[in-house]
Amino acid sequence: CVFCNQFVEYINHLFLHCNFTSNMWYVIFAWLGVVMLLLQDIQTLYDQVWKCFRDKKVKRLKHLFWHASCRCICNMRNNTIIRNSTFAEPMGCIQQIKSILWQWLLYKRGV
Repeated sequence: CVFCNQFVEYINHLFLHCNFTSNMWYVIFAWLGVVMLLLQDIQTLYDQVWKCFRDKKVKRLKHLFWHASCRCICNMRNNTIIRNSTFAEPMGCIQQIKSILWQWLLYKRGV
């Protein structure tokens, strides 16, 4: 794993069990006002995100939020491998997620 250098990289470790990404998810869910439980797999994480966006008005945000969060993790991973760059702290990823969400929302509104 490029984030922790302790375990073989596989999907559940990269997105859930790595210390870096698990801390990132805790920060994300705290930002949403939700206490995150220890999750076993990606489907459980997706279900947890779904529960945060039950209101029909913000249902679309669930998909945007999910994709922005996964994109942030993948971008940090790829930049570390390809560009040999260092990755951000979890709060840096939160800022990237917010930025991606705003860009997508503004694009959808034609701004």
